[in-house]
Order: sequence, then C-alpha cells, then structure tokens
Amino acid sequence: MKRSIMIALMLVLALALPAFADEASEEDIELMQIDWSDAAEQAFTEAGFSGTWYTLEGVGCQLIIPDGYEEQALTEEDRADEYAFLFANAENGGSISVFDSYIEGCPDLATLGASLAEQHPERTLQYAQINGAAAIINGVEEADTANVIFDLGDSRFVQIMFSPMSTQDQLLTLCIASIQFPVSD
Repeated sequence: MKRSIMIALMLVLALALPAFADEASEEDIELMQIDWSDAAEQAFTEAGFSGTWYTLEGVGCQLIIPDGYEEQALTEEDRADEYAFLFANAENGGSISVFDSYIEGCPDLATLGASLAEQHPERTLQYAQINGAAAIINGVEEADTANVIFDLGDSRFVQIMFSPMSTQDQLLTLCIASIQFPVSD
C-alpha cells in the first residue's frame, strides 16, 4: 500500500504539474521539481476541488486548505507534541497536520533524510524542490499519510502531514504542490 500511495502521489504530481528531475547536489540526489502553476491550479479546479489560501502564521508558509477542512483548536498536549496547526474534514476523515520541530543533532535536510532512510528503510523518500523550497516527501503506509518536510535552518523543521492518501491522493497531492515558503503576497 505504501508503494501505491507514493506511486499515486508521484503520478498525480507528474501529470498535474511541470515536474522534472534535476541534480540536487554533488551527491547525485534526484530532486523532483514541483511548482504551483496555472496548470496545477487548473487541475485543482477541473477536478472539482476548491479551497482557500491559508497562511500558517509562525511557520512562514502558505498553502491551499481544501473546502470542508476546518482548523482545529490545539490543546496543550497537541502543542507539546509539536503541532502548529491541524485541519480536519469530518465528512471524509481527512486531515492536514503541521508540526514545527527542532531536531537536536540534525543540522539540515540531507542529514534528516539520511536518518529517516536508516531508521525507516521501508519508506520511500523523495527529495523535492517545492516552489523553490527544498523538501523531503515520504509516505508512511501504516498511517496512510504523505509527509512533506521543510528545513527552516538551525535544526528547525516543518512537517506537513496529509492523510488519508489512499482515498484523497489527488486533492492532497495538489495541496502539497501549493505549499509556498516564504509567504507570497
């Protein structure tokens, strides 16, 4: 299932967006380019989706939150678990969770990617450049999620988790493509 979630995620991105492989670094990491474009916006609309651009204050990015997804009040326990935002759709069970974390001993995205690959070899990791911001996309089969992780510097990472990918993959994939750092006007 994990592989099918990641394959669906990559296929939707490849079909809906101008995506191409590029060299990420001297280490020959394959980097997927994802850009929010007129074609992506058109794919979002033509698929019957609608949503609102939402600024994640304090995190420094914006993305489209689909209609039907409501911002949830965070508890102290949620904040202790590093939640910054949580959106949920009661009708389809979907959620978009945003975590703002400091990871001690992890100075950058490459180090985090290597650590994830070592700790979770069953996961598929894809390095990406989403609207100019470096990211790692990874699928977690047991949680039916796709995670997008951004490096904000100084061991600070923002993780945006989209679920469930098995039933909402096209909608949530287009939301992933809408993520923009820094917030544009």
